[in-house]
Amino acid sequence: MVARRNSLTHEEVMEKSAMIQKRVLELPIYQESSTIGLYASFNNEVSTSLIFDEALKDGKQVLFPCIRRETKDLVFFSVQGRDELELGPFGVMVPPCRNGGGSFFIEEADLLLLPGVCYDTKGGRLGYGGGFYDRSLGKVAKLPFIAALAYEFQILDEVPMHQHDIRVDAVITEQRVIICK
Repeated sequence: MVARRNSLTHEEVMEKSAMIQKRVLELPIYQESSTIGLYASFNNEVSTSLIFDEALKDGKQVLFPCIRRETKDLVFFSVQGRDELELGPFGVMVPPCRNGGGSFFIEEADLLLLPGVCYDTKGGRLGYGGGFYDRSLGKVAKLPFIAALAYEFQILDEVPMHQHDIRVDAVITEQRVIICK
């Protein structure tokens, strides 16, 4: 699946990402949210740049994750511009991890958009195997609305899930919005 995604041309990624992001911006959950969690896309993941720009214009607080090395879970920091992101582990752009200073708990977000490898219509998600989102979200008492951004070909009939895996509430593709719960 990663190889298929990586075979997309830059033009295909930009075109499909624009359609997916526009769907997100039209969602009532986005419009009602005051704080959203995003990811910085890499390796042909669905881009979040339009959502980031629009969220800032809309006066929303935007949080980006970074990995806390000691616990291997995610800490979120408020970001006001792309220039605040730096190259982090795995080649992903992240906010500077400031030893917890200025960090936010993800339950403070109304909407969390996250990446992954593939999904199903029941909210199953296969990530990259590090378990960072599952471990972090598994500690949260009240989860935000969780949506995955994906290309239509990343939707499978069923994704294998473990007991500790967190399901997403929705998957947004260039063709549709799948409400999972």
